[in-house]
Amino acid sequence: MTLSDYVRRILVRWRTIVLVAAVVVAGVVFVTLRTTPLYTSTAQLYVSNMADDPDIEAVLAEGVHAQERVASYAAVARSEAMAERIKDDLDLPYPVDTVAGLVRTDIPFGTVVIDLATEGASPEEAQGIGEAVIEHYNELLADLEDVEGTGLTIKVSPLHEPTLPSRPSAPNVPFNILAGITAGLLLGLAAAALRDLLDRTLQGVGDLEVAGLGVLGEVPFLGRGDEEPTRTTEALRQLRAVLEGHKHRAFVVASPGPDEGATFVAAGLAEAFARTGRATVLVDGDLRTPEAGERLGPTDGPGLAGVLRGEATLDDALREVSEHLSVLPAGAPALDAGELLPTSAMHLLVRELRERFAVVVVDGPPLRAFADSGVIARHVDGIVVVAARERTTGPELAAAVDGLVAVRATVLGGVLNRARADRRDGFDAFAAAARQG
Repeated sequence: MTLSDYVRRILVRWRTIVLVAAVVVAGVVFVTLRTTPLYTSTAQLYVSNMADDPDIEAVLAEGVHAQERVASYAAVARSEAMAERIKDDLDLPYPVDTVAGLVRTDIPFGTVVIDLATEGASPEEAQGIGEAVIEHYNELLADLEDVEGTGLTIKVSPLHEPTLPSRPSAPNVPFNILAGITAGLLLGLAAAALRDLLDRTLQGVGDLEVAGLGVLGEVPFLGRGDEEPTRTTEALRQLRAVLEGHKHRAFVVASPGPDEGATFVAAGLAEAFARTGRATVLVDGDLRTPEAGERLGPTDGPGLAGVLRGEATLDDALREVSEHLSVLPAGAPALDAGELLPTSAMHLLVRELRERFAVVVVDGPPLRAFADSGVIARHVDGIVVVAARERTTGPELAAAVDGLVAVRATVLGGVLNRARADRRDGFDAFAAAARQG
C-alpha cells in the first residue's frame, strides 16, 4: 500500500476527524469562556546608585556592581516580602504566594533596566500592583543591601509608570481557538489512524489488490436519491464493458460472506448484458439459500436443482424475464448441493447454456461457507469476487481468494460493492481494467 493509499484510507474517516476536532474546539471555547480574564500592566525601571560624597572611582565601580547585581534586584520584585506589602496596601484577597506570582520581571541583555509586568483581575488592580511594587522597591532594597564605606546606595526609579490596560491579556481567545483547531485536527487524524489500524474492513479498491485480486471496478452504494441508482447502473455498465473486453461469456459472481452484494451485482450485470441485445441468462447457483431468481421474477416450479437431478428439463426450469433476459432459479432449497454441483450434469448444463445464450451469469453462494462457487467456476470462464466496503475484512477476502486458488478456479478479478459514491477511483479502475483487456 502506497502512502497516498494510506492517506486516502485515513481521510475516508473524515467524520471521525471532524467529530474529534469539534469536541476539542468546543472544550477549548468552553474553558476559555469560563476563564477569569487577566489584565497586564507594564512599567520600566532603572537601577542606579547614589552617593553622599561620591568618589568617581567608587561610582564607576558601583555602576559595574549594579549591572552585575540587577538580576538579584529584579528578584526582589517577585519576592514574598514584596508580595506581603502589596497585599496589605491593596487589601488583596489572594494568598501571598499568589500575589507574588502576579509580578513578572525581565532584564534586557547588558542593561540595568528592569521590565516590570503585573497582572490583576481588573485593569485597576493590575496597575495598582505595579504602583505598589515601585513604592516599596527602594525600601526593600535598603533593608537588604547597603554598600559600606562608599556612601553609595542602590535606587530603582521608574522610566515609565505602570500602564492602565485597556483589554485583557488572557485568555487569548483567537490564539486558543486556533490552537484548539490545530490540536483537534491532529487528534482527529490520530483517532482516524487508530480506527483504521483496528478496523480491518475494506475501505477502497486498493484493498482488493492487497488481497491479491485484480481490480475490475466498484459499484457505488445504492442510496435513496434519484442520482444514486443512475450511478449504480452506470457502474454496472462499466463492469460489463470490462468483462466484454476480456471476452468472458460465462462466469460466477460470489462474495466471501453473505449480504456483501454478490447477488445484487450478478443480477445487475445480467440486466446490463441483456440491454445490449444479447441473450443472457442469470443462474441462481446458491442451492441452499436461493435469492437471485427472486430479484427478477417468480421462481415457482422446478429450478437448477431439479435439472441436475434429472427431475426437470432446462426448458421447464427457465423463466423468461424480458426479450433478452432469462432466469434459471435454484428451485427449492437443496441440502445435497455439495453433491449436485461437482457432477457431469452440471458440466453438461453449463455447456448447453453457453450454446443457447450469449452470456451466462451465475450467482454463487458465499465463498467462506461453501466450496460450491469454486466448483461452479471450474465449469465457466472464471469467478468475479465481490467484496463490500466496511463489511468484508481483508483477511476474509484473502482467505476466500486462497481457497479459490486451491481448487484451481480462475479468478477474473474483484469488485468493491457499496463503494463511496463521491469517488472516482472505481471508474479509473474500470478504465484501467478495460485497457488491459
